[in-house]
Amino acid sequence: MKSATTVDAENLLSLKTDILEYYLAPILPRECGRSVPKRLKRSVGGTPSIIGGWPWQAAIYDVKRGDIICGGALIHEEWVLTATLCLTIDGTSRARNRDDLIVYLGKHYRNNSLDDEFVQQKQVSSIILHEHSNVWNYDSDIALIRLTKPAILTDRVQIVCLPTGFDLSQQNLENGKQGWVAGWGHDASDILSEELTEVEIPVLSNRKCRNDTIHFTGDPSTTRTLTLNNFCAGYGLETSFE
Repeated sequence: MKSATTVDAENLLSLKTDILEYYLAPILPRECGRSVPKRLKRSVGGTPSIIGGWPWQAAIYDVKRGDIICGGALIHEEWVLTATLCLTIDGTSRARNRDDLIVYLGKHYRNNSLDDEFVQQKQVSSIILHEHSNVWNYDSDIALIRLTKPAILTDRVQIVCLPTGFDLSQQNLENGKQGWVAGWGHDASDILSEELTEVEIPVLSNRKCRNDTIHFTGDPSTTRTLTLNNFCAGYGLETSFE
């Protein structure tokens, strides 16, 4: 379990202005962020989302492991945004073999046998890692997956809106501001979720995030994962949703 969720804010903008604009500027969608209404219930550890509530959510599936290893976001019919850590060989900065990964869109259940006809399965065409990604402190932990075939946009599969500079500014990300996290991570009992789970969490100040992380792990060196490019969100020591 983690005491807070860290988001690579500065490098998301860097990736957007550099890699994303180079590859996607001519074809970025004008319409994004369309989904079904979400529950307003908030719960530490998260609750199962409404099916289709996060239509840009991608599940990155490890063929050899036979399970979801990471989440991602559909930012264009052919592109998924995710973390570099999800796409590198453990302990190295080398990209994984694209044939070892499958991307699922419109997915709700972890178990593939529960998928319905609205789930789309996509092969990986290429992997692009942030050139400054650091596997030791997770700085610039951001990457792109290109799909071999474009996603078909439906009520269950939609494109997420990329953040603006103001969205990720310190002015906007003030302590206590609310945001949402969704994925198939660990729940409050440290068990992997069987359904796509959502939780609304507040932004934490960097000072509180560092203090909580040290207290939670007992290791002062863990604060190296929080750089000037990151911000934290969660419920301090009670946060258990990844």
